[in-house]
Amino acid sequence: MLDKYYSSIEINDMPSRGYTLIMSNEESPLAKYINGSINEYMDVVIANCKGKITDSEKYALDILNNEDINIEQRITYISYLHTIIPRLFEVDNRDLWISLLEHHEALEYNAENIIHYFIELCSHEFDEALVKFINAKGIAMVMDNCFVDDEQKMGFFKAVVKSCNLDDAIYESYLLQSNHRYKEFRIENLSTEKLSILDKLNKIGMTAISLNTIRKYYARYLYSFICNHLEEYIIIVSDSNAFILNEMIKLLNKDIAIKHKIELIQLTFDSVSIKGRNYPDELSAYILENNYDEDDFAHLIKEYEILGEKTKIVMLDKVTQQGIWQIEWNDAPRMLITDVLSLESITLDNRQDIFKEIASTATEDELKKWLPTIGLGAFLSIYEKSKRPSFDDTEINKFTLEVFKKHKVIVDYMLDENINKYRISRTKPFQLPD
Repeated sequence: MLDKYYSSIEINDMPSRGYTLIMSNEESPLAKYINGSINEYMDVVIANCKGKITDSEKYALDILNNEDINIEQRITYISYLHTIIPRLFEVDNRDLWISLLEHHEALEYNAENIIHYFIELCSHEFDEALVKFINAKGIAMVMDNCFVDDEQKMGFFKAVVKSCNLDDAIYESYLLQSNHRYKEFRIENLSTEKLSILDKLNKIGMTAISLNTIRKYYARYLYSFICNHLEEYIIIVSDSNAFILNEMIKLLNKDIAIKHKIELIQLTFDSVSIKGRNYPDELSAYILENNYDEDDFAHLIKEYEILGEKTKIVMLDKVTQQGIWQIEWNDAPRMLITDVLSLESITLDNRQDIFKEIASTATEDELKKWLPTIGLGAFLSIYEKSKRPSFDDTEINKFTLEVFKKHKVIVDYMLDENINKYRISRTKPFQLPD
């Protein structure tokens, strides 16, 4: 019978293209027989097609829309179909749409098919089949002219936002086609990657509600979100109900402008530690002056030499205010000693008392540097061998002469009672041998 109605070339295509060939002569007895026993025919085709069916579009649609064929056979037929169906809506049975998307080679990838599937089967969110269909093609379609109205367009792009399994590049491409922006963001359960895309595209407004959503559900992205909207954030947290101290402290370590860090610290009167923090000099100085943590004192004394210049100035005020005798001067950094001995805000007597604490370990260069700052500059003349200086009989002068003697700058000193002054001796007195 086949030889009578079809050429040998057509007969060779019978396993994969059989229905198209048979229906090309619809009045033939074979065509009528097949249509009368269509389920049995489908069993034969499926068993013998070797995993490939290439019926023409017209006859492929006839099979898919033939309700006499059971649904399981049609789903299997789709899984083998290599013919591209251009318009999804031409398949009447919506139960077959999922199979067409899952077997994406059989359905043309176009905006109309995506929209039809979404509207008919997805409601408010993309289902797994639609996500896989889009990802398999690797590109986002231009959707602008496919929507009936703005409401439908809005619904589609809101569904895109929630589709965490879309490839990132496709996700971003679709969102670029929408002008919608969440002034108040309330969506839960997005991935960090998808949230960062939304934020990068400026789809999320910084409001108290948005901030609370990010705090509650997206802690990993919180500081990136804040830094991307810092000026709005500062306005929001100016309300004490929205301000979180630990959050602000963490922001001080972020790569944001100093002026914004100072604006943040101005929002609290609480003490803030700068211990172990690598804050910029201007910020450290501001915190030390306005949000000083007294527990930092010992640490800042120890680290004084590596503090910034502005921070050192404020720290010297703290030394004056908190008390110079809280410091172990023998262990204090030499730079701190030098700076403190130069402070006119500390009385001369106190500076001289500090000198007494550390003089025994002072080097010659340090003596030359420190003595003028504590009213003992006259002692520098001792280093000039051409001079024979004398010094009033006072406790500090005697102490200082003892320091010079221990440093072997002079051999000895003695009180000349005639003038009530100390004189120095640079050489040992000559003694006759016994």
